[in-house]
Amino acid sequence: MPVTIYLVRHAESIANATRDVSYHDPELTALGYQQSKGLRAEFTEIGHIDMVFVSPMKRAMQTALWVFPGYTNRFILLPGLQEHGGTPLAPCDIGSRPEALLRQFGNTRFDYSHMTENWSDKGPGSFYAPSNANERARSVRQFIREAVKPFEGKDANIVVVTHSRFIQFLTESDVIYGNAEGRPYKFGPVPETDTQAKLVEISADDKSNSK
Repeated sequence: MPVTIYLVRHAESIANATRDVSYHDPELTALGYQQSKGLRAEFTEIGHIDMVFVSPMKRAMQTALWVFPGYTNRFILLPGLQEHGGTPLAPCDIGSRPEALLRQFGNTRFDYSHMTENWSDKGPGSFYAPSNANERARSVRQFIREAVKPFEGKDANIVVVTHSRFIQFLTESDVIYGNAEGRPYKFGPVPETDTQAKLVEISADDKSNSK
């Protein structure tokens, strides 16, 4: 039984609502919190959540808190999950320094062990630069595939809270997610030498056949 990986786009942010990309690391709107509560109901039906990986951008962190209020482990912040960015690079796609996130969110609910001081640097030559998005997405897929190996063969549910544009790089597709939308994926059967760690969307038929 393959592990189910739910890719989730964050709920509506201030930048989404206003179409103003000048907001630095924008937070959720009131509608965004309502959307998160709606997604919470969907995941309540799914059942147990084993791990949650989250982009360290405020809108993604707030979405995770509202969708999974009863999650007892800490959310794992992965800088690689931050939004792709673009040219020119907009303030809304630049994250906050780790100490600012710690002041606002604390470390009770979030695991900062993968954070670095330069995680919000998307300049030329940076691992997080928009031009490196394909390689970054591959690296994230590899990391998550390794992290979920202990759950292989079990009925495990893993959640990844990230951003609309970066989901396209993760899935290597033109899929467009709405705010607070989640879809199930799995890692396909691959040889040990595979370095792409491709994600395959799970169809309704796949889910029915697995029951």
